[in-house]
Amino acid sequence: MMSLWFSPDYRTEPWSIHNHLEELSRLFKQVRLPSTTTRLPRVLTAYSNYKANEFRVLLLFGHVIFAEILPKMYYDHLLQLVCLLHLAENRRIHKDDVKVIEKLGTNFVISFSRLYTPRHCVQVVHSVFHIGATVRYFGPLTNYTTFNFENQLGLLTRTCKSTRRHAEEIIANLYLLQSALHHLHDPILNFAFKKQLLSIINENEDINNNDYRTSRKNDKVNAFATVLFPKKQLNFFHQLQIRRMKLNTYSSAVGKCADDSTIVFRIDEKLFMGRIQSIFTLVENSTTFLLVDYPNVTNYFTCSVDKTDDFKYSSIQSCLKNELSVRLIQPSEIIEKCVYFEHPNRKCYFMRFPNLVHSS
Repeated sequence: MMSLWFSPDYRTEPWSIHNHLEELSRLFKQVRLPSTTTRLPRVLTAYSNYKANEFRVLLLFGHVIFAEILPKMYYDHLLQLVCLLHLAENRRIHKDDVKVIEKLGTNFVISFSRLYTPRHCVQVVHSVFHIGATVRYFGPLTNYTTFNFENQLGLLTRTCKSTRRHAEEIIANLYLLQSALHHLHDPILNFAFKKQLLSIINENEDINNNDYRTSRKNDKVNAFATVLFPKKQLNFFHQLQIRRMKLNTYSSAVGKCADDSTIVFRIDEKLFMGRIQSIFTLVENSTTFLLVDYPNVTNYFTCSVDKTDDFKYSSIQSCLKNELSVRLIQPSEIIEKCVYFEHPNRKCYFMRFPNLVHSS
């Protein structure tokens, strides 16, 4: 699809956005991805050299840059693929979601021939039709993608230190890893080893007051925080570390490639997404708080499943810039990092990763 959109060979076709490549490249730079993203994409003008993970990030989160540039019928068609992949990669897939995936795959392939002509309906396009059945029988895409197996194989290979009998050493290390996982929550397990195991299996533990620390002191006082805590002495910071998760304020991420200021957090069992405006502590008891900008009027991502049915997806939300409110939260209410994009038309997008696996 990228080749069809940007190739000068198709510049006279109705789907061509060849003349907008530079503009889209500038917009794509404004998609604020966290530093934990497996592979931060290069500039969009280098799309022909993209690796698989760069295309994945562009599809899952970069689709928003095409909203007012790609003709509407082609953009709506793209959204079907975006929704399909988000659902197929999700950490939890309901049986009703499988039906939606199957419908989206069928309609995407059928519409592709109509929109881009049958000539371009190649094998990789046809394979989208089978994603629904694959998810139905084998679960989320992360269950069988080879990327994760390659990552784990690389981990085992790096543990091999001997000059001979490498296979035996790797098998022994694999057995050690498997045995250690059985004792993961044993209090006598070495802390550093436990931390390494948790990073391998992408598991997070409950956060308590001793599991986070602030850094990079901020001399600028947040006026709203002083209103919330009058006559209290406050220390402000740019960065907060919660176990292995590094967070920062959005002002400190300006001009940087990655942005760790957009988060998913929980209030009264309800999930929200927002951006960290300020990080501060009360001097009297060292309690840490965050001020977060979050949408008080939320529009869920919506795409057409077929001619009569639309699907709303809550992990992608949007609002206008002036519809953001400020909320006071504590570190224990933070779940994970997510993605943010602010369009020049002042529309803001918050997008959650469908899973936290290294690569899918």
